Amino acid sequence: MSDRDPLAKPSLLGRMGSAVATACTRWLSDDGWLLSAAMAYYGAFALFPLCLIMIAVLSWLSRLSPALRVQRLEWLDMVEQNAGPWVGEQLRNLLRGVDTQAGVSGPVGVLTLLIAAIGIFIQLE
Repeated sequence: MSDRDPLAKPSLLGRMGSAVATACTRWLSDDGWLLSAAMAYYGAFALFPLCLIMIAVLSWLSRLSPALRVQRLEWLDMVEQNAGPWVGEQLRNLLRGVDTQAGVSGPVGVLTLLIAAIGIFIQLE
């Protein structure tokens, strides 16, 4: 004769195992591997345009705000002191290039981000 009551609730471990098994079965039946890979791809694809937009906006704001321009110069000086003059000069050259290309990189970033968002929403559907 069994010591267990047939009407007793299953143990916590048994319920967790059942939930994990159900989740795995549903994951495989819904093609979860393909969907997760697509989401990771489009998520990574959206990072670069977000950086372009952020840099373009910061460049635009630094043109308008003298305080932000001063803060940027102080930051560059701090980088030069801590990382060396070569790194500081390279960063200055990079930011000069960003300033001149902000008018182009912002719209390109928005367009690329829109394409990535469309891809994400297509995968979610």
